[in-house]
Amino acid sequence: MKKTKISVIAIGFALVILMASVMPVVAVPMPVPVKGVVQWANGTMVPDGWTVSLENLNETYPEEPWTTTTNSILAPLNYFFSGTADNPSTFVITASDPTGTFTGSETFTANPLETKIVNITVLTLTSITVSPSVATLYAGNTQQFTATAYDQYGNPMAGIIISWTSSNTTVGTIDANGLFTASNAGTTTVMAASGAVNDTASVTVQEAPALTSITVSPSTPTLYVGGTQQFTATAYDQYSNTIAGIVFAWTSSNTTVGTIDANGLFTANATGTTTVNATNGTVNGTALVTVQELVLTSITVTPTTATLYIGGTQQFTAAAYDQNSNVMSGIIFTWTSCTPTVGTIDANGLFTAKATGATTITATNGSKSGTASVTVSRRPSGGAQSTIERTGVTKKSPDGKAAVTIPKGTTAKDAAGKALRRGDMSVTSRTVLPAAEPSGVSYVGKYAYDFGPAGATFNPAIEIAITFDPADFPADTEPKIYTYEAGEWTELDTKVVGNRATAMVTHFSTFVLFAEEVAPTPTPTPTTTPTVTLTIPTPTPTLTPTPTPIEEKPPVKWGLIFGIIIAVIIVGAAAYYFYTKKKA
Repeated sequence: MKKTKISVIAIGFALVILMASVMPVVAVPMPVPVKGVVQWANGTMVPDGWTVSLENLNETYPEEPWTTTTNSILAPLNYFFSGTADNPSTFVITASDPTGTFTGSETFTANPLETKIVNITVLTLTSITVSPSVATLYAGNTQQFTATAYDQYGNPMAGIIISWTSSNTTVGTIDANGLFTASNAGTTTVMAASGAVNDTASVTVQEAPALTSITVSPSTPTLYVGGTQQFTATAYDQYSNTIAGIVFAWTSSNTTVGTIDANGLFTANATGTTTVNATNGTVNGTALVTVQELVLTSITVTPTTATLYIGGTQQFTAAAYDQNSNVMSGIIFTWTSCTPTVGTIDANGLFTAKATGATTITATNGSKSGTASVTVSRRPSGGAQSTIERTGVTKKSPDGKAAVTIPKGTTAKDAAGKALRRGDMSVTSRTVLPAAEPSGVSYVGKYAYDFGPAGATFNPAIEIAITFDPADFPADTEPKIYTYEAGEWTELDTKVVGNRATAMVTHFSTFVLFAEEVAPTPTPTPTTTPTVTLTIPTPTPTLTPTPTPIEEKPPVKWGLIFGIIIAVIIVGAAAYYFYTKKKA
């Protein structure tokens, strides 16, 4: 019986060893209290009504608020953390005022059963800065102010509630967001405050800009009858600043002298003076306009001298100038020859030589006149008497820049249909154009010539040439020969080689070399080269098989194995014991 008990005990012992080998060991934590006293950094207690909370950074446990009592030490509270007796934990303790505006926190480490005194530093509002500190604005305008709060360390503080006030609400008011609205002229002080801390800004309100004066430019122009003048007006406020967007009403005090349109363009109608007004409401600006009559002062005749043979003709032109030496248009001239027996001139200025001698050609308008001298002689025997058709001829202008070449065999006739002789030819310079230049061209001040005799015709066409200085022609222009006849300008087919312009003509007239504008050459559109995309096949990479990781075998639990072996031995021994006993 005794051996049986020993065997049972052995078996139980073996089973215990087996369970110990299989089941893990569980440690039961022992809560360790930590006690705390909270105070400010200067050693004073937390004010009444503040809330203090504690957080264990190593292990989270339910937290309980600490409510302070004025000038009293907080009652110790038990906060638990896990760990052995030699394992400290880290805590964060936070204090907040009743409004949640100010907070302070501190992180500390406490050992088990240790009592800690934690000092918490709370940020305190120390100063406020208002921006801008000085503002000037007009009545009716607004100004946004901002306030920045700073703590005792000079750092900005967020979440501070600012109250805004204006010391003079008649001048302007300010809303809860710091937006100031100017109402009337004057000064006021804007204040931003939080509790006893505040800052101010000075505000000056001026009257809104108002139209005070208008100036008109030019202020005293002088015009001539038929002339125009563009006026402009500028509006100013009471601070002498210009005002944009003002609409002006334009008037002339004497519409007989001149009128002005809605855009300020004045037209002179008669001699005299008038006042131009630019008005807006009750404010106006003025300019004094004097209108004078254009006075014909001088007349010039071109050419000033001419030498002809009997039967020859010469075209004369006249130009009228006013008191400012400007060419006057629309002047009608009366043409006369002082010796009609030598030659006569028609109403258009065409002189015809009748007999040998000299005469003076006069172009007259009123009391003003211009003259030219004409000498008529007989045709000399020989070359001058020879017809151009028989001999051909080249004739140049006195300045050598214009020339005409008539080849031998050309049928050349004068205005009367008679064969043209060499002595009849003339090329003279003009100082004034017979009419304003046509559109698209400009006159460079030279290269205008009369080819005579007027009315001469040629078959086939002959070449006229004008040699020019390229420097006389502006950039983006090219020389073009024009002819003037029957009151119109006609462009000729002009060929330019170097500095020589030529054209073919069938009759004589006035020929002028103008500078014609050249249209800019359009920039050619670049041809887009098609993009060819070459696709190069990417070789398929050889895949290296990934070796199958060898699965790690779990570590051998030798304790379990020995426990099982021992248990088997014990069970086997017990079985053998009972077997032998039963057999005996």
